[in-house]
Amino acid sequence: MNLNIDEISATRKRLVISISGSEVAAEEKRVLGQFARRVSVPGFRPGKAPPALIQRKHGKDMAEELKRSLVSKAYDKAVKESKLDISTVVGIDEGDFSSDGDSKIVLTVDITPQFEIPEYKGIPTEVPPDEVSDDEVDHAIEEVRRQRADFKVVERPAGKGDFVRVTYRGRCEGKPIAELAPQHPLWGTQENTWEEVGADPMVGVAPVIEALVGMNAGETKEVDHQFAAEFEVTELAGKSATYSIEVQEVRERLLPEIDESFLKNLNVESRQQLRSNVSEDLEARKQRLRRDMQRRQILDALDRKIEFPLPESLLDRETQAMIREIMEQQMRRGVPEEEFENHKEELFENARRSAAQRLKTRTLLSRIAEEESIEVENEDMQAFLLQEAMRTRSQPKQLLNDLQKNRDRLRDIQTSILMNKTLDFLVEQATVTVTENPG
Repeated sequence: MNLNIDEISATRKRLVISISGSEVAAEEKRVLGQFARRVSVPGFRPGKAPPALIQRKHGKDMAEELKRSLVSKAYDKAVKESKLDISTVVGIDEGDFSSDGDSKIVLTVDITPQFEIPEYKGIPTEVPPDEVSDDEVDHAIEEVRRQRADFKVVERPAGKGDFVRVTYRGRCEGKPIAELAPQHPLWGTQENTWEEVGADPMVGVAPVIEALVGMNAGETKEVDHQFAAEFEVTELAGKSATYSIEVQEVRERLLPEIDESFLKNLNVESRQQLRSNVSEDLEARKQRLRRDMQRRQILDALDRKIEFPLPESLLDRETQAMIREIMEQQMRRGVPEEEFENHKEELFENARRSAAQRLKTRTLLSRIAEEESIEVENEDMQAFLLQEAMRTRSQPKQLLNDLQKNRDRLRDIQTSILMNKTLDFLVEQATVTVTENPG
Protein backbone atom coordinates (compact mmCIF):
# COMPACT_ATOMS: atom_id res chain seq x y z
CA MET A 1 0.00 0.00 0.00
CA ASN A 2 1.17 3.52 -0.83
CA LEU A 3 -0.18 6.69 0.80
CA ASN A 4 -0.55 10.18 -0.66
CA ILE A 5 -1.99 13.12 1.29
CA ASP A 6 -3.82 16.03 -0.35
CA GLU A 7 -4.56 19.12 1.72
CA ILE A 8 -8.13 20.35 1.31
CA SER A 9 -7.96 22.85 4.18
CA ALA A 10 -6.03 23.37 7.40
CA THR A 11 -8.20 20.76 9.14
CA ARG A 12 -9.38 18.56 6.23
CA LYS A 13 -7.19 16.11 4.32
CA ARG A 14 -7.69 13.63 1.50
CA LEU A 15 -5.78 10.38 2.03
CA VAL A 16 -5.29 8.33 -1.14
CA ILE A 17 -4.17 4.76 -0.46
CA SER A 18 -3.04 2.72 -3.48
CA ILE A 19 -3.35 -1.06 -3.22
CA SER A 20 -1.55 -3.32 -5.65
CA GLY A 21 -3.23 -6.26 -7.39
CA SER A 22 -1.00 -8.70 -5.49
CA GLU A 23 -2.16 -7.22 -2.16
CA VAL A 24 -5.80 -7.61 -3.21
CA ALA A 25 -5.12 -11.19 -4.33
CA ALA A 26 -3.46 -12.05 -1.02
CA GLU A 27 -6.40 -10.61 0.91
CA GLU A 28 -8.88 -12.48 -1.31
CA LYS A 29 -7.02 -15.71 -0.54
CA ARG A 30 -7.15 -14.97 3.21
CA VAL A 31 -10.88 -14.21 3.09
CA LEU A 32 -11.56 -17.37 1.07
CA GLY A 33 -9.65 -19.48 3.60
CA GLN A 34 -11.58 -17.84 6.42
CA PHE A 35 -14.92 -18.64 4.78
CA ALA A 36 -13.83 -22.18 3.93
CA ARG A 37 -13.14 -22.89 7.60
CA ARG A 38 -16.30 -21.15 8.80
CA VAL A 39 -19.12 -22.11 6.42
CA SER A 40 -20.79 -25.47 5.98
CA VAL A 41 -21.12 -26.97 2.46
CA PRO A 42 -23.23 -30.14 2.11
CA GLY A 43 -21.16 -33.15 1.05
CA PHE A 44 -17.83 -31.70 2.15
CA ARG A 45 -15.99 -31.67 5.44
CA PRO A 46 -15.20 -28.19 6.91
CA GLY A 47 -12.35 -26.62 4.94
CA LYS A 48 -12.46 -29.18 2.11
CA ALA A 49 -15.08 -27.66 -0.21
CA PRO A 50 -13.78 -26.47 -3.62
CA PRO A 51 -12.98 -22.74 -3.66
CA ALA A 52 -15.18 -22.23 -6.75
CA LEU A 53 -18.18 -23.69 -4.92
CA ILE A 54 -17.61 -21.48 -1.87
CA GLN A 55 -17.20 -18.48 -4.16
CA ARG A 56 -20.46 -19.28 -5.91
CA LYS A 57 -22.46 -19.75 -2.70
CA HIS A 58 -20.93 -16.93 -0.61
CA GLY A 59 -19.48 -14.56 -3.19
CA LYS A 60 -21.49 -11.52 -2.07
CA ASP A 61 -20.58 -11.95 1.60
CA MET A 62 -16.93 -12.56 0.68
CA ALA A 63 -16.84 -9.37 -1.40
CA GLU A 64 -18.22 -7.37 1.54
CA GLU A 65 -15.67 -8.91 3.89
CA LEU A 66 -12.87 -8.18 1.42
CA LYS A 67 -13.95 -4.57 1.13
CA ARG A 68 -14.27 -4.16 4.91
CA SER A 69 -10.86 -5.71 5.53
CA LEU A 70 -9.03 -3.67 2.88
CA VAL A 71 -10.61 -0.39 4.05
CA SER A 72 -9.71 -1.20 7.66
CA LYS A 73 -6.10 -1.98 6.78
CA ALA A 74 -5.88 1.11 4.59
CA TYR A 75 -7.18 3.28 7.43
CA ASP A 76 -4.71 1.77 9.91
CA LYS A 77 -1.87 2.39 7.47
CA ALA A 78 -3.02 5.97 6.85
CA VAL A 79 -3.15 6.74 10.58
CA LYS A 80 0.25 5.18 11.24
CA GLU A 81 2.13 6.71 8.32
CA SER A 82 0.49 10.13 8.19
CA LYS A 83 0.78 10.64 11.94
CA LEU A 84 -2.39 12.75 11.66
CA ASP A 85 -4.66 13.16 14.69
CA ILE A 86 -7.88 12.21 12.89
CA SER A 87 -11.03 13.43 14.60
CA THR A 88 -13.64 12.41 12.01
CA VAL A 89 -13.80 10.32 8.85
CA VAL A 90 -15.90 12.53 6.61
CA GLY A 91 -16.11 10.18 3.63
CA ILE A 92 -14.83 6.91 2.19
CA ASP A 93 -14.58 6.10 -1.52
CA GLU A 94 -13.29 2.57 -1.87
CA GLY A 95 -14.15 2.01 -5.54
CA ASP A 96 -13.78 -1.53 -6.89
CA PHE A 97 -11.00 -3.91 -5.86
CA SER A 98 -9.25 -6.05 -8.43
CA SER A 99 -6.30 -8.42 -8.33
CA ASP A 100 -5.56 -7.55 -11.96
CA GLY A 101 -4.31 -4.03 -11.25
CA ASP A 102 -3.95 -1.26 -8.69
CA SER A 103 -6.96 -0.15 -6.64
CA LYS A 104 -7.49 3.01 -4.65
CA ILE A 105 -9.20 3.93 -1.40
CA VAL A 106 -9.82 7.63 -0.78
CA LEU A 107 -10.45 8.75 2.79
CA THR A 108 -11.57 12.32 3.48
CA VAL A 109 -10.83 13.15 7.10
CA ASP A 110 -10.96 16.06 9.50
CA ILE A 111 -8.05 16.35 11.88
CA THR A 112 -7.75 17.79 15.35
CA PRO A 113 -6.25 21.30 14.99
CA GLN A 114 -2.63 21.65 16.02
CA PHE A 115 -1.59 24.81 17.82
CA GLU A 116 0.80 26.14 20.43
CA ILE A 117 -1.02 26.32 23.76
CA PRO A 118 -0.87 29.89 25.10
CA GLU A 119 0.34 30.57 28.63
CA TYR A 120 -2.52 29.52 30.88
CA LYS A 121 -1.07 29.76 34.38
CA GLY A 122 -1.18 32.96 36.36
CA ILE A 123 -3.97 34.56 34.31
CA PRO A 124 -4.99 37.75 36.17
CA THR A 125 -8.56 37.83 37.51
CA GLU A 126 -10.53 40.42 39.44
CA VAL A 127 -13.26 39.52 41.92
CA PRO A 128 -15.40 41.33 44.50
CA PRO A 129 -14.83 40.72 48.21
CA ASP A 130 -16.68 37.79 49.76
CA GLU A 131 -17.22 39.39 53.18
CA VAL A 132 -20.87 39.63 54.17
CA SER A 133 -22.10 42.87 55.76
CA ASP A 134 -24.81 43.25 58.39
CA ASP A 135 -26.89 45.18 55.86
CA GLU A 136 -26.73 42.26 53.44
CA VAL A 137 -27.86 39.87 56.16
CA ASP A 138 -30.72 42.22 57.07
CA HIS A 139 -31.76 42.46 53.43
CA ALA A 140 -31.69 38.66 52.98
CA ILE A 141 -33.80 38.11 56.11
CA GLU A 142 -36.23 40.73 54.84
CA GLU A 143 -36.46 38.80 51.58
CA VAL A 144 -37.30 35.62 53.52
CA ARG A 145 -40.07 37.53 55.27
CA ARG A 146 -41.37 38.79 51.90
CA GLN A 147 -41.45 35.23 50.54
CA ARG A 148 -43.52 34.09 53.55
CA ALA A 149 -45.84 37.10 53.64
CA ASP A 150 -49.64 37.05 53.75
CA PHE A 151 -51.74 39.27 51.50
CA LYS A 152 -54.82 41.19 52.64
CA VAL A 153 -57.37 42.81 50.33
CA VAL A 154 -57.42 46.59 50.92
CA GLU A 155 -59.77 49.36 49.79
CA ARG A 156 -57.19 52.05 49.02
CA PRO A 157 -54.94 53.16 46.15
CA ALA A 158 -52.16 50.72 45.30
CA GLY A 159 -48.76 51.61 46.70
CA LYS A 160 -45.23 50.27 46.32
CA GLY A 161 -44.99 46.67 47.48
CA ASP A 162 -48.69 45.93 47.00
CA PHE A 163 -49.91 43.24 44.63
CA VAL A 164 -52.74 43.97 42.23
CA ARG A 165 -54.85 41.72 40.06
CA VAL A 166 -54.95 43.45 36.71
CA THR A 167 -55.99 43.01 33.09
CA TYR A 168 -54.17 44.92 30.38
CA ARG A 169 -54.31 45.02 26.61
CA GLY A 170 -51.78 46.68 24.34
CA ARG A 171 -52.39 48.23 20.92
CA CYS A 172 -49.81 49.37 18.40
CA GLU A 173 -50.48 51.04 15.03
CA GLY A 174 -54.19 50.39 15.47
CA LYS A 175 -53.76 46.64 15.97
CA PRO A 176 -53.70 44.51 19.14
CA ILE A 177 -50.12 43.69 20.13
CA ALA A 178 -51.37 40.15 20.73
CA GLU A 179 -51.79 39.90 16.94
CA LEU A 180 -48.57 41.73 16.03
CA ALA A 181 -46.38 39.66 18.36
CA PRO A 182 -48.29 36.47 19.25
CA GLN A 183 -45.11 34.76 20.39
CA HIS A 184 -44.66 37.41 23.12
CA PRO A 185 -47.97 37.32 25.04
CA LEU A 186 -46.51 39.19 28.03
CA TRP A 187 -46.36 42.37 25.92
CA GLY A 188 -49.77 41.91 24.36
CA THR A 189 -52.71 40.89 26.53
CA GLN A 190 -52.87 39.49 30.06
CA GLU A 191 -56.13 38.66 31.84
CA ASN A 192 -56.39 38.73 35.65
CA THR A 193 -52.64 38.57 36.15
CA TRP A 194 -50.84 39.60 39.35
CA GLU A 195 -48.27 42.38 39.33
CA GLU A 196 -46.20 43.90 42.12
CA VAL A 197 -46.52 47.68 42.34
CA GLY A 198 -43.14 49.37 42.01
CA ALA A 199 -41.38 46.15 41.00
CA ASP A 200 -38.33 46.13 38.75
CA PRO A 201 -39.74 46.90 35.27
CA MET A 202 -37.10 44.57 33.81
CA VAL A 203 -39.22 41.59 34.92
CA GLY A 204 -42.53 42.87 33.57
CA VAL A 205 -44.22 45.32 31.23
CA ALA A 206 -42.79 48.65 32.38
CA PRO A 207 -45.63 51.00 31.36
CA VAL A 208 -48.18 48.79 33.13
CA ILE A 209 -46.15 48.41 36.33
CA GLU A 210 -45.49 52.14 36.51
CA ALA A 211 -49.16 53.01 35.91
CA LEU A 212 -50.40 50.84 38.81
CA VAL A 213 -49.20 53.28 41.48
CA GLY A 214 -52.24 55.04 42.95
CA MET A 215 -54.87 52.97 41.13
CA ASN A 216 -57.90 51.58 43.00
CA ALA A 217 -59.80 48.35 42.47
CA GLY A 218 -62.30 48.86 39.64
CA GLU A 219 -60.34 51.75 38.14
CA THR A 220 -59.22 51.86 34.50
CA LYS A 221 -56.48 53.84 32.82
CA GLU A 222 -54.76 54.19 29.44
CA VAL A 223 -51.04 54.85 29.15
CA ASP A 224 -48.86 55.51 26.13
CA HIS A 225 -45.42 53.97 25.70
CA GLN A 226 -42.59 54.42 23.22
CA PHE A 227 -40.53 51.27 22.64
CA ALA A 228 -36.80 51.73 22.16
CA ALA A 229 -35.35 51.20 18.69
CA GLU A 230 -33.28 48.29 20.03
CA PHE A 231 -36.19 46.69 21.94
CA GLU A 232 -35.88 42.89 22.12
CA VAL A 233 -39.32 42.24 20.59
CA THR A 234 -38.53 43.20 17.00
CA GLU A 235 -42.20 43.60 16.04
CA LEU A 236 -42.47 46.47 18.56
CA ALA A 237 -39.02 48.03 18.32
CA GLY A 238 -39.14 51.80 17.79
CA LYS A 239 -42.95 51.91 17.79
CA SER A 240 -45.56 53.65 19.97
CA ALA A 241 -48.17 51.67 21.89
CA THR A 242 -51.15 52.30 24.15
CA TYR A 243 -52.04 50.04 27.07
CA SER A 244 -55.57 49.83 28.51
CA ILE A 245 -55.36 48.84 32.18
CA GLU A 246 -58.09 47.66 34.56
CA VAL A 247 -57.36 46.86 38.22
CA GLN A 248 -59.60 44.20 39.76
CA GLU A 249 -58.10 43.96 43.24
CA VAL A 250 -55.42 45.48 45.49
CA ARG A 251 -53.69 43.41 48.16
CA GLU A 252 -51.27 44.57 50.83
CA ARG A 253 -48.27 42.43 51.69
CA LEU A 254 -48.15 41.62 55.42
CA LEU A 255 -44.69 40.58 56.54
CA PRO A 256 -44.51 38.02 59.37
CA GLU A 257 -42.93 38.96 62.67
CA ILE A 258 -39.63 37.31 63.51
CA ASP A 259 -41.08 35.41 66.45
CA GLU A 260 -40.83 31.88 67.82
CA SER A 261 -43.24 30.51 65.21
CA PHE A 262 -41.33 32.15 62.34
CA LEU A 263 -37.99 30.81 63.58
CA LYS A 264 -39.44 27.32 64.09
CA ASN A 265 -40.68 27.22 60.49
CA LEU A 266 -37.11 27.96 59.39
CA ASN A 267 -35.70 25.24 61.69
CA VAL A 268 -33.63 27.67 63.74
CA GLU A 269 -33.73 28.26 67.46
CA SER A 270 -32.85 31.93 67.72
CA ARG A 271 -32.41 35.18 65.82
CA GLN A 272 -28.66 34.79 66.17
CA GLN A 273 -28.74 31.34 64.56
CA LEU A 274 -30.90 32.74 61.77
CA ARG A 275 -28.40 35.52 61.09
CA SER A 276 -25.51 33.05 61.22
CA ASN A 277 -27.18 30.68 58.74
CA VAL A 278 -28.08 33.52 56.39
CA SER A 279 -24.53 34.91 56.59
CA GLU A 280 -23.03 31.52 55.72
CA ASP A 281 -25.41 31.11 52.76
CA LEU A 282 -24.54 34.58 51.46
CA GLU A 283 -20.82 33.93 51.81
CA ALA A 284 -21.11 30.61 49.93
CA ARG A 285 -23.13 32.36 47.21
CA LYS A 286 -20.48 35.06 46.87
CA GLN A 287 -17.73 32.49 46.65
CA ARG A 288 -19.59 30.68 43.85
CA LEU A 289 -20.07 34.03 42.11
CA ARG A 290 -16.36 34.81 42.44
CA ARG A 291 -15.43 31.44 40.97
CA ASP A 292 -17.84 31.87 38.06
CA MET A 293 -16.41 35.33 37.39
CA GLN A 294 -12.87 33.94 37.40
CA ARG A 295 -13.88 31.20 34.97
CA ARG A 296 -15.37 33.71 32.55
CA GLN A 297 -12.35 36.01 32.79
CA ILE A 298 -9.94 33.11 32.22
CA LEU A 299 -11.87 31.86 29.18
CA ASP A 300 -12.03 35.40 27.77
CA ALA A 301 -8.28 35.83 28.29
CA LEU A 302 -7.47 32.52 26.60
CA ASP A 303 -9.85 33.31 23.75
CA ARG A 304 -8.00 36.57 23.07
CA LYS A 305 -4.63 34.85 23.11
CA ILE A 306 -5.17 32.32 20.33
CA GLU A 307 -7.00 31.54 17.13
CA PHE A 308 -6.97 28.20 15.31
CA PRO A 309 -9.09 26.53 12.60
CA LEU A 310 -11.92 24.23 13.64
CA PRO A 311 -12.73 20.91 11.93
CA GLU A 312 -15.71 21.47 9.65
CA SER A 313 -17.47 18.22 10.57
CA LEU A 314 -17.23 18.90 14.31
CA LEU A 315 -18.42 22.47 13.79
CA ASP A 316 -21.41 21.21 11.75
CA ARG A 317 -22.30 18.73 14.50
CA GLU A 318 -21.93 21.36 17.23
CA THR A 319 -24.06 23.81 15.23
CA GLN A 320 -26.90 21.31 14.93
CA ALA A 321 -26.72 20.62 18.67
CA MET A 322 -26.80 24.36 19.36
CA ILE A 323 -29.83 24.84 17.08
CA ARG A 324 -31.69 22.13 19.00
CA GLU A 325 -30.80 23.80 22.30
CA ILE A 326 -31.96 27.24 21.13
CA MET A 327 -35.24 25.85 19.80
CA GLU A 328 -35.94 23.93 23.01
CA GLN A 329 -35.26 27.02 25.12
CA GLN A 330 -37.49 29.21 22.97
CA MET A 331 -40.29 26.65 22.88
CA ARG A 332 -40.21 26.44 26.69
CA ARG A 333 -40.77 30.21 26.65
CA GLY A 334 -43.87 29.72 24.51
CA VAL A 335 -42.44 30.47 21.05
CA PRO A 336 -44.28 28.25 18.54
CA GLU A 337 -42.17 25.88 16.46
CA GLU A 338 -43.36 27.36 13.17
CA GLU A 339 -41.87 30.71 14.20
CA PHE A 340 -38.38 29.28 13.62
CA GLU A 341 -39.20 28.76 9.93
CA ASN A 342 -39.45 32.55 9.53
CA HIS A 343 -35.97 33.12 11.00
CA LYS A 344 -34.01 30.07 9.81
CA GLU A 345 -31.02 32.01 8.52
CA GLU A 346 -30.75 34.14 11.66
CA LEU A 347 -31.13 31.05 13.85
CA PHE A 348 -28.38 29.24 11.93
CA GLU A 349 -25.98 32.18 12.06
CA ASN A 350 -26.44 32.65 15.81
CA ALA A 351 -26.06 28.92 16.42
CA ARG A 352 -22.95 28.77 14.22
CA ARG A 353 -21.23 31.57 16.15
CA SER A 354 -22.07 30.01 19.52
CA ALA A 355 -21.05 26.56 18.32
CA ALA A 356 -17.68 27.83 17.07
CA GLN A 357 -16.97 29.50 20.41
CA ARG A 358 -17.98 26.42 22.40
CA LEU A 359 -15.95 24.09 20.18
CA LYS A 360 -12.90 26.36 20.39
CA THR A 361 -13.15 26.48 24.19
CA ARG A 362 -13.57 22.71 24.48
CA THR A 363 -10.65 22.03 22.14
CA LEU A 364 -8.34 24.38 24.04
CA LEU A 365 -9.35 23.06 27.47
CA SER A 366 -8.87 19.48 26.23
CA ARG A 367 -5.30 20.31 25.21
CA ILE A 368 -4.61 21.90 28.61
CA ALA A 369 -6.12 18.85 30.35
CA GLU A 370 -3.81 16.60 28.31
CA GLU A 371 -0.81 18.81 29.11
CA GLU A 372 -1.58 18.68 32.85
CA SER A 373 -2.68 15.00 32.90
CA ILE A 374 -6.16 15.97 34.13
CA GLU A 375 -8.53 13.02 33.76
CA VAL A 376 -12.04 11.94 34.75
CA GLU A 377 -11.62 9.60 37.74
CA ASN A 378 -14.10 7.12 39.21
CA GLU A 379 -14.63 9.53 42.10
CA ASP A 380 -15.73 12.23 39.65
CA MET A 381 -18.37 9.98 38.09
CA GLN A 382 -19.57 8.84 41.52
CA ALA A 383 -19.94 12.47 42.63
CA PHE A 384 -21.90 13.27 39.47
CA LEU A 385 -24.19 10.25 39.89
CA LEU A 386 -24.89 11.14 43.53
CA GLN A 387 -25.66 14.77 42.69
CA GLU A 388 -27.85 13.81 39.74
CA ALA A 389 -29.67 11.19 41.82
CA MET A 390 -30.46 13.82 44.45
CA ARG A 391 -31.67 16.24 41.78
CA THR A 392 -33.90 13.69 40.01
CA ARG A 393 -34.82 11.72 43.16
CA SER A 394 -33.61 8.48 41.64
CA GLN A 395 -31.05 5.81 42.49
CA PRO A 396 -27.39 6.27 41.43
CA LYS A 397 -27.20 2.63 40.34
CA GLN A 398 -30.17 3.06 38.01
CA LEU A 399 -28.64 6.23 36.55
CA LEU A 400 -25.40 4.38 35.89
CA ASN A 401 -27.27 1.53 34.16
CA ASP A 402 -29.08 4.03 31.96
CA LEU A 403 -25.83 5.80 31.05
CA GLN A 404 -24.13 2.53 30.14
CA LYS A 405 -26.89 2.00 27.58
CA ASN A 406 -26.42 5.52 26.16
CA ARG A 407 -22.75 5.87 25.27
CA ASP A 408 -23.17 9.30 23.66
CA ARG A 409 -24.75 10.71 26.81
CA LEU A 410 -22.02 9.14 28.95
CA ARG A 411 -19.32 10.63 26.73
CA ASP A 412 -20.95 14.07 26.96
CA ILE A 413 -21.02 13.86 30.76
CA GLN A 414 -17.39 12.79 30.93
CA THR A 415 -16.43 15.69 28.64
CA SER A 416 -18.36 18.13 30.84
CA ILE A 417 -16.65 16.82 33.98
CA LEU A 418 -13.23 17.11 32.32
CA MET A 419 -13.91 20.69 31.20
CA ASN A 420 -14.99 21.67 34.72
CA LYS A 421 -11.95 20.04 36.32
CA THR A 422 -9.68 21.86 33.90
CA LEU A 423 -11.37 25.19 34.59
CA ASP A 424 -11.04 24.59 38.34
CA PHE A 425 -7.33 23.96 37.79
CA LEU A 426 -6.99 27.22 35.84
CA VAL A 427 -8.82 29.13 38.60
CA GLU A 428 -6.41 27.69 41.18
CA GLN A 429 -3.46 28.80 39.05
CA ALA A 430 -4.84 32.30 38.37
CA THR A 431 -3.77 35.47 40.13
CA VAL A 432 -6.53 37.21 42.06
CA THR A 433 -7.16 40.89 42.73
CA VAL A 434 -10.01 41.79 45.06
CA THR A 435 -11.79 44.95 43.98
CA GLU A 436 -15.13 46.60 44.58
CA ASN A 437 -15.56 47.05 40.83
CA PRO A 438 -14.18 43.90 39.10
CA GLY A 439 -13.53 44.20 35.39
